Amino acid sequence: MKMKRRTAVLIGLAAALVTGVLGAPQAAAASTPDGPITRSEVLTRSQSWIDARVPYDQNRSYSNQYGTYRQDCSGFVSLAWHLGSSRWTGNLGEVMHDIPRADLKPGDALFRHDGSVQHVALFIGWSDVNKTRPIVREEYMSGRVAEQRVWDAGWAGGFLPKRYNKIVDDSTPPRPRGDHIGDVSGDGHADLVATKADGTLHYFANNINSSPEGRPFGNYDPIGVGFGPFTKLRSGDISGDGYADLIGIQGDGTLHYLPNNINSNPGHPYGNAENIGSGFEEFDNFVLGDVSGDGYADLLATRADGTLHYFPNNINSNRAHPFGPRFEIGTGFQFFTQLRAGDVSGDGYADLIGVQADGSLHYLPNNINSNPSHPYGNAENIGSGFQEFNNVVTADISGDGYADLIATKTDGTLHYFPNNLNSSPGRPYGLRYPIGSGFEIFNRIV
Repeated sequence: MKMKRRTAVLIGLAAALVTGVLGAPQAAAASTPDGPITRSEVLTRSQSWIDARVPYDQNRSYSNQYGTYRQDCSGFVSLAWHLGSSRWTGNLGEVMHDIPRADLKPGDALFRHDGSVQHVALFIGWSDVNKTRPIVREEYMSGRVAEQRVWDAGWAGGFLPKRYNKIVDDSTPPRPRGDHIGDVSGDGHADLVATKADGTLHYFANNINSSPEGRPFGNYDPIGVGFGPFTKLRSGDISGDGYADLIGIQGDGTLHYLPNNINSNPGHPYGNAENIGSGFEEFDNFVLGDVSGDGYADLLATRADGTLHYFPNNINSNRAHPFGPRFEIGTGFQFFTQLRAGDVSGDGYADLIGVQADGSLHYLPNNINSNPSHPYGNAENIGSGFQEFNNVVTADISGDGYADLIATKTDGTLHYFPNNLNSSPGRPYGLRYPIGSGFEIFNRIV
């Protein structure tokens, strides 16, 4: 059945603005087979298989713009390091060497080849302060696809830290990719999802790179029905596959998970809602964001008393209940009328943005590595006048790894605040640009 498309009235940005403020991130420098390669290129190459959801299969090879490699653990690492062919764990040691565990950097490897385990994974970072639980990218078993996940300390302890002989550091360290808030299509640019009062769900694909006027959102498509019972709806990468899933809260306090299946059903990327929890009626605000920096969106919720609660993502150990026991991690959040999560600083960890009743905008940087029990400290006042916006969303619209702001007014206009943290550390959101109208027909944007 042909999908009906409707057009929102969008206002284009000037061409100079497109190239100046909204320029696409620079691609990693191209390497040659078996030659020197930067860490950032290793991350780019490995991310391509995660984005494509390449399934594990020792008997097949996968081809993309980076070459053809066997679809198993060592084939994946061979792809990432741009080796001339797919090696296996028995001869991968010829192109890498031992390093101290404390020296591990993104793009290095964790390796094991003995009588019980033959496996290798790319090291991305640490998920804990004590550096016992590594974040890895890997192909690891039949029935799974290439993914980024966190190993527990016991499993990780059996692996040796290794470094590719020809890997070189970048002039500036590579940043981890963001947490894919709003990224329905998995292309690294946040899309827009909105609901109407009749419970229909609508999708605005991000076309910022193809629009000659820099309009990030053009036509929208109806992609679902039955969203009326959800009092809250949030976007984030729950499964860690690089595609934004949805979490919804219903009036009875039940928590529901809608996995992203856009590759198998583009017309309806969000299928049936899975009930994954109850008792959430005690919370008045919810956000999704990668608090721990492991590539999986966690859940944050506030109570009327102003306390902030953290539900870590444990989908790999409990698919039916991806959010584990909660921890109270803050107070004083009753002053925020709106609260959103997003990687404002571009370091791979979700920060918080809050709007107070007086219209002031506040930034709460993520400091989980220095203070795990209170990852969000003092709120920094970074703006004013936001009382005129009835919906504020943080998401990486430009695809540069830094969360931007999108906001709507009651008159239906849509406004874009590009992230300029690097040029203005004390005020990451400066100028705003009107980029659309007619949004009064939507009761929320996600």
